[in-house]
Amino acid sequence: MQYRDAYAFFVFLVFIMIIFNYKDYTERLKTTSKPFTPAKRSPLLSNITLIQKLNRSLTLEQSDRVAQCITSAQNTRTTTPDHVMDSEAFLNAHSYLNSNSLIIDLGGKSAEELIKRYKPRLTVILEPVPYFYQQLVKKFTGIPNVVIFNFGLAARNDVYKVKMEAHPDMSTDGDRNVVVKVVNARDFFVEMGVGFFDVDLLNMDCGGCEYDVLDVILSSTLVKHFKNIEFQPHPKKSIYDSVRRYCQYEELLKDTHQNVFNHKLVKEGWSRADLQN
Repeated sequence: MQYRDAYAFFVFLVFIMIIFNYKDYTERLKTTSKPFTPAKRSPLLSNITLIQKLNRSLTLEQSDRVAQCITSAQNTRTTTPDHVMDSEAFLNAHSYLNSNSLIIDLGGKSAEELIKRYKPRLTVILEPVPYFYQQLVKKFTGIPNVVIFNFGLAARNDVYKVKMEAHPDMSTDGDRNVVVKVVNARDFFVEMGVGFFDVDLLNMDCGGCEYDVLDVILSSTLVKHFKNIEFQPHPKKSIYDSVRRYCQYEELLKDTHQNVFNHKLVKEGWSRADLQN
């Protein structure tokens, strides 16, 4: 009982640190234009240096399996996440969550279900598109311990335009473009204190940002501080070498985590190896 109370108090301190630390961080982003370069079109945000570093870290056996994975992926018929895992199966796959858990959710699409079922101590949601951010704010108004930020994660700080489907309530320019802000994923996690504590779940369904985030955490020791990692890969032409990178992630995650569910190129989850023993 004493351990549980101490852990709850620790998570509460983390919550306070995130609020005040990140208010300070976002103010610094507002007052300096140096890290951000406004873009006229969606840039290639991926950090090639990180991608090359991950590629060099592969063993010969891993490289062979990556090649096989690429060939297999080219013959894989993609489907939607709802077709491979229904809502109840998704919730049951997260039975490790409880009232002391810390979640970081990029995109916030499944956060509501998890919060209702497991009532985690703190959920941090990131959504860069202003319209979807406002929808999330409305959805979680009055729900305690939910923090929502109007930016996304990438390999570096940037501001750029993305093309959105037409929506009557969404403010876009003549080409249906929306301006979004992203921040360096490593800076974000370090500012949050990841490394001093572990995150119970990093959930990524963010239209492609998972590639940059995985590049960042897999090229550092940060990956060890995420107990569970889930992502929906979005392999598409606008993402640099997306299939090869996806296959590399599958190999590199095995060094620290075990695969708990895997629907190729659609949705998969990894749990830290020491938690499976």
